[in-house]
Amino acid sequence: MTFQEWMIAETKDAATKAFTYANATLPERVAWKPEPTSRSVLDLSQEMAQCASWSRDILLGVPWSMLTDEEKHANLSTVKDCELYCLRELESFYDAIRTFPDERLEEVYHLDWGDGGMPITMRENIKYPRWNFNYHEGQIAYIQTLYGDHALHSF
Repeated sequence: MTFQEWMIAETKDAATKAFTYANATLPERVAWKPEPTSRSVLDLSQEMAQCASWSRDILLGVPWSMLTDEEKHANLSTVKDCELYCLRELESFYDAIRTFPDERLEEVYHLDWGDGGMPITMRENIKYPRWNFNYHEGQIAYIQTLYGDHALHSF
């Protein structure tokens, strides 16, 4: 199994688990923030919906940019909207991974965000959506425990 094939399988699994948790969130808690400066399950789902397209665009040489809040909220008003959008974007991300050559995996791309930006390799870029799903699955599970849901929604 190639790195690319392995990452596709891992990313599919991570996305499924993260959205299983997000979809298990009580409807009245989807937009709830435990603290004013924290994020809601809906906000996390909106980010997860887009993360594959960010990485895909980098692989394809399209300039990277995060969407504004207005752009990202436009058509992603429910967790299910986010999941469906994400699944479509993941398919084109997987296509880009399948054809990405091994000899370019260590090529460096400079993300122009944060304090001074951040260099990443294409290998790290390919791993990003899977990491993002895992990270947000944990955040969503924690939000659920704050309102009393201690169920294991996915394993």
